Amino acid sequence: MNNNTGDSKHNKPEIFIQKKYKKSKGAALVLHGLNMKPEKMSAIADILLKNGIDVIQGVLSGHEGNFSKFKKVTYQIWMNNLIYLYKTANNHAKKLSVPLYFAGFSLGALFNLTLMSRDLGCHFFYKKMILFSPAICLRFSSYLLKLLRPFKNLAIPSLNNREYRVYPYTPVSAYNAFFTSLNNFKHSDKACINIPTLVFIDPKDKLVKSKGIQKIILKNNLTEWKIIYITAQNINHHLISDKKSVGENQWRIITQEIKNHLLI
Repeated sequence: MNNNTGDSKHNKPEIFIQKKYKKSKGAALVLHGLNMKPEKMSAIADILLKNGIDVIQGVLSGHEGNFSKFKKVTYQIWMNNLIYLYKTANNHAKKLSVPLYFAGFSLGALFNLTLMSRDLGCHFFYKKMILFSPAICLRFSSYLLKLLRPFKNLAIPSLNNREYRVYPYTPVSAYNAFFTSLNNFKHSDKACINIPTLVFIDPKDKLVKSKGIQKIILKNNLTEWKIIYITAQNINHHLISDKKSVGENQWRIITQEIKNHLLI
């Protein structure tokens, strides 16, 4: 595993590049959720690696374990992080002459879709995508966090599972960055994101509205998108990232669907 820690002054995030086989079938950028330990995306990365796809795991600013840095995040910092990650992953794929894929959970999925949909030239392109609980349409209760936007220095208790979260608190600045991305996605053109995309979502997700995702697909004619409904085994029904979060049977379904989607 190669660890490239970038200079924060230039918004270069930590990157972990993993390769299992000498000859690669593809490369995939893998991105975590809000206040989620990046390594908790490893089970998803392992599915890709075992099937010959190199993995470029990114770490959005503040998720390295430095809470002071987390409190200073902005939408633009995370977007710059993502652009750097994309370029690194894309260069890796081009060097090997293999297709580039994306796999992201919640916040990671949202930011990637925002970047793609706001670029009308479709310069940020993947062969296929895999999205886990993409935070592109929230339940009403989740929007209540927007009321805290003026209190940038405030941090509130995290609802994330203790084992999966980086910190016990999430700063309002991070939520502000999240809502800015959500707003930008909402008002963007969706033509560039109509590529083969697999969406895993629990209908009972207490943070993301699965019916809202269906409406986005229909409204924007995202004919290449496919939803797979999963039952998550956690209190918020939001966490879908490994066998423990969904159970052995559900994880077996997820693994097979990913293989079928990527034709591996």
